[in-house]
Amino acid sequence: MLDIRGAGRELQWEWEQVTDRATIRASGTGSASGEKVSLVGRSTGVGGFGNSLQSFSPTWDGPVLRGISTGSNNLPRDVQFRRDRR
Repeated sequence: MLDIRGAGRELQWEWEQVTDRATIRASGTGSASGEKVSLVGRSTGVGGFGNSLQSFSPTWDGPVLRGISTGSNNLPRDVQFRRDRR
């Protein structure tokens, strides 16, 4: 789950990933320009992932935000999130 708040170019975000071994959380700030989003922050999860850099570089494709995430292991991986308007 990725929760992005804010208006215009200044964003606040929180992310959570639940696995069978740990729940990993991260939060930070970001910006948006057109369809591109840039999010950078720190993880706050357990299991050796605390306080490591977490970043997302996705682009909106209709209601889907997809792109690359880089976390504690510094390896890029594909991510995809669906827009949920509340």
